[in-house]
Amino acid sequence: MLAGDAAHIHSPAGGQGMNTGMQDAFNLAWKLALVQRSEGQPKALLDSYSLERSAVGDQVLRGASMAR
Repeated sequence: MLAGDAAHIHSPAGGQGMNTGMQDAFNLAWKLALVQRSEGQPKALLDSYSLERSAVGDQVLRGASMAR
C-alpha cells in the first residue's frame, strides 16, 4: 500500500507515475527504518518527506507540461 502510485496521475507513456511512486516508497522506507531503530530525529525526518517529494512532483509536472 505504501509503494502504490495511485496519487500520481501522469501519462503512462513516460513512466513518470511509476518512477515517482518507487522513489516515494524508497524515500519513506529509509526514513521509517531510521525511526524504527531510534536513530536521528524522528519528527524532523518524517516531516521532511512531504517537502522533498512535493518538490519532485512539481518538477515532474513542469517537465511533463514542457513535453506537450
